[in-house]
Amino acid sequence: MRIPPTETHHTGLIAWFTKNSVAANLLMIFIIVCGITSALTIKMRVFPNFESQNIQINMAYPGAAPEEIEEAIVIPIEQALEGLNGIEDMQSWSNEGYGSVLLGILAGYNISEMLDKVQNRINAVATFPPGVERPTIRQSEKFDPVLTVSIRGNLEFKALKILAQSIRDEILALPEVSRVILWGDRDYEISIEVSENTLREYDLSLAQVAMAIRASSFDLPGGTIRTDSGNIQVRTKEQAYTGEEYGNIVLRSNPDGSRLRVRDIATINDGFVETEDFSRFDGKRSISLRIQAAHDQNVLEIEEAVSAYVLKKAQTLPLGVTLESWQNAAYYLNAQLNMMLGNIAMGAILVFLILAVFLRITIAAWVMVGIPISFLGALWLMPVGPLPVDVNIISLFGLILVLGIVVDDAIIIGESVFTEVDQHGHSLDNVIAGVHKVAVPATFGVLTTIAAFTPMLLVGGSMATLLEAVAVVVILCLLFSLIESKLILPAHLAHARFADKDENGQKSWIDNIQRNVAQRLNWFIDRKYKPTLQSAITHRYTTVSLFAGALILSIGLVAGSLVKVELIPNIPTDSIHGQLIMSTGSSYQQRNEALGKMEKAILSLNEEFVDEHPVEHVLVYSGDNGGVVTVELPEIEQRKMTPGEVERHWRQRVGTIVGAKEVRFYSSTNAGGGAKINFILAGNNYDQLEQVASKLEARLAEYEGVFDIISSYSEGSQEIKLRLKEDGRALGITTSELAAQVQHAFYGYEAQRILRGRDELRVMVRYPREERSSVNNLENMRIRTALGDQVPFDQVAELDTNIALSSILRIDRERTVNVTADIDVEVVRSDEVIQDVTNNFIPVLLKQHPKISFKLGGSSEEQNSLALRFLWFFCVALFLIYTLLAIPLRSYLQPLMVMAVIPFGFIGAIIGHIIFDTAITVMSLFGLVALAGVIVNDSLILVDFVNRGRREGMTVQDAVVYGGTHRFRAIFLTTLTTFFGLLPMMFETSMQAQLVIPMALSLAFGIVFGTALTLFMIPCLYLILDDFLKLLFKQPLEQSKKTLS
Repeated sequence: MRIPPTETHHTGLIAWFTKNSVAANLLMIFIIVCGITSALTIKMRVFPNFESQNIQINMAYPGAAPEEIEEAIVIPIEQALEGLNGIEDMQSWSNEGYGSVLLGILAGYNISEMLDKVQNRINAVATFPPGVERPTIRQSEKFDPVLTVSIRGNLEFKALKILAQSIRDEILALPEVSRVILWGDRDYEISIEVSENTLREYDLSLAQVAMAIRASSFDLPGGTIRTDSGNIQVRTKEQAYTGEEYGNIVLRSNPDGSRLRVRDIATINDGFVETEDFSRFDGKRSISLRIQAAHDQNVLEIEEAVSAYVLKKAQTLPLGVTLESWQNAAYYLNAQLNMMLGNIAMGAILVFLILAVFLRITIAAWVMVGIPISFLGALWLMPVGPLPVDVNIISLFGLILVLGIVVDDAIIIGESVFTEVDQHGHSLDNVIAGVHKVAVPATFGVLTTIAAFTPMLLVGGSMATLLEAVAVVVILCLLFSLIESKLILPAHLAHARFADKDENGQKSWIDNIQRNVAQRLNWFIDRKYKPTLQSAITHRYTTVSLFAGALILSIGLVAGSLVKVELIPNIPTDSIHGQLIMSTGSSYQQRNEALGKMEKAILSLNEEFVDEHPVEHVLVYSGDNGGVVTVELPEIEQRKMTPGEVERHWRQRVGTIVGAKEVRFYSSTNAGGGAKINFILAGNNYDQLEQVASKLEARLAEYEGVFDIISSYSEGSQEIKLRLKEDGRALGITTSELAAQVQHAFYGYEAQRILRGRDELRVMVRYPREERSSVNNLENMRIRTALGDQVPFDQVAELDTNIALSSILRIDRERTVNVTADIDVEVVRSDEVIQDVTNNFIPVLLKQHPKISFKLGGSSEEQNSLALRFLWFFCVALFLIYTLLAIPLRSYLQPLMVMAVIPFGFIGAIIGHIIFDTAITVMSLFGLVALAGVIVNDSLILVDFVNRGRREGMTVQDAVVYGGTHRFRAIFLTTLTTFFGLLPMMFETSMQAQLVIPMALSLAFGIVFGTALTLFMIPCLYLILDDFLKLLFKQPLEQSKKTLS
């Protein structure tokens, strides 16, 4: 029978809400409505948004060598930005024809304000040479990939590009789409080629041809004629846009009235830039469109709109041309979200079954209500605040992580209320009394868990976004669990029916099961646990020594590499990439053959593994000196080989590629950035840098399990340096004029840059290709003097041939060489390799080359700094936990006793990683930090009960046994709910879930072992502390507490 609320002598917020069930229900409904509203509008993505704190500066200097780029562009930019506050680090790349500078901005600085300051500083540079294009300065934006649309067929490339551009424009016209990138195409260019003999015949120079084109091809407003009937606009409209129009431009008019046009002396090619780049999709010529989403756009809406367009458009294409969408992020997003939601549902069911078995079904049901209320409350506030979080695989993992923890508070409240009602009857006073009995320790127990997760919000680095997503979700859920368990749950329990019989007075089958379980549990507590506890506290020093021995053994397993450790985890992906970089000077033919070998190797897997069919699509596209092969695997349900297995087969079949500087295969993204091992060598002597890098590469090759050892040093190709002779100077030729004429002939004179439709293209005047393909062509060219005379090149200049650098990397204003390598985590640990090289090899190397400096970079640097940040924030978490324990216990020493169990949770975490054969990652360590907050909750309540028994006059041993036996059920239940809430996640096989499973293992197995710590070690430590205080102060613990307070 339901007990109606009556008046109560209890006061306070809990009593008011318990008495006023309408207020409690309205509060619950408000949270639910707000949560559902937010769930319908919140953005969904696979991984959290990684905000960019970088500024990218790009500047082109057509035809310039890397060393010229460094001197003319990079160093002036570095000097201009020197002393600007807010810049954390600076990296630059000098390549042929362009330079790039990447600025890392310190956290806390406004990126827009920093962009303005950088722009102003660079605009003030007055030393950039003529011919340098205006710099582009922008924030390094990151967009979410949505899907790729590939057009393939047997069309000519120009027709294929026109079709691709038309499809791009139509997709961009969709209201949901704002960004489409073309891949595998070539830029348009109008090339006007004039031979040296023709120039001599007509007494022209390339510069004169270019200037004539520039003077005749333009649009210019001429003002306004104001007439009586109105204004008339006047303008010239002579801009040429096609090769034919440029061919009609008049170069000069002869005295006889004839005119010399461009087409009379030049071959005009209205086509593409002079590269042999290509793109193939599943073996056929293609151009691909990559559709991306901005930060505030919905991936699912964009995918739905584009997929509908592709389906309709494909039916209108010519025969032999296909349009296909792939790399569908929305599919993987839905799959991953469904997987996580399925784990949440399975965990919730397991938690409910456990509660239903050990508690009254009514209490179990009302305790379970706390899960959706806490989750919906978190969903309500996730998108707002200083650290907004959207729905992604990491935030959903936070919900799984907290699934079993979020009901702990409600379990303690419900179990205490049931005990109170069972002993004294069901009334409003007894319900409130049951809540008050555990309200303080239960509240502070939740706060300790929040304290453990709080430092994750401040950890920084590449893992910051992942940890923030978990921490925000967990903290919000726990805060709403406090509201639910203290203000809503008691009102429901006050109106609940606890009777164990139905209306006919018969016990239900559920009640019979519960009674049997309760009897067996009581029997276990009285017959097994209590005698064991009494024995343990009698031999308390031996008991603590056994736990300490287990902890030392666990540490030894990690130190001895018997448990795998890889702090920076890989983030698995659903596609595989192969990257090729050829040695400088390699021909296009060599590059194309190498890419073809990689493409053939991956496609051959389908022929060898017919049943598995491991490869769905293959896209290969080339760049200036290499290319990329992207492989999509079958959908998750049809996949029979993991990405790692496909990658290994592919790597084996490709083998060694002659002429390749770098060949890399990767099926995952390193969370720390780049390769697992990353060493940075800095110095201004590039020869010494090359020697040190070679020795370091050789040393890394000695380690088993280390592969893909790559140095960023590149010797480059042959370089010809021009030197003006005295004869040339005597003719009035300057060095700049000589360089300009050579550049015009071989690179080209940019006559114009025009916008044709959406495409920007250059109009170049140069020699025909056959006249600029060898050194002999350079030696045979004619140099024009200021008087218009033409003299042979070798009469005014000479050539010096040497080897040039193909690219120059600078980090923090120093020339730098990066040596990187990847590892097989099954064979070797990256931290061991880094430590051995850093301590034993680098010091010897630097003694031999004192002008070279060394430091860690990329993932290696992140791993070291992350370990230091982890230790710092772990100390912060411990301090917060200590503070929150000291307040309810009213003691300085008892919190230390409770916290002494924290290191021992490491034992359970190690056991979990061994059972699941999983490497310890930074997520495992932060799982231990979270465990520190959870593991003390039960200990706090146990110690609070022991203290209460002491105050009621029990002896210390009787109080310890009383506390352990009376809190056994609650401690056992909270352990089971936490473990089983995480259990489905631990068996998850999807690739992305592997990132967060180590954290689940640390928490789940740590809390199981923590139960033993709480039930046995805490009583022992309580008595040991009592022994110590008796010895020190000649008084028991309770009296000593008052003295120390």
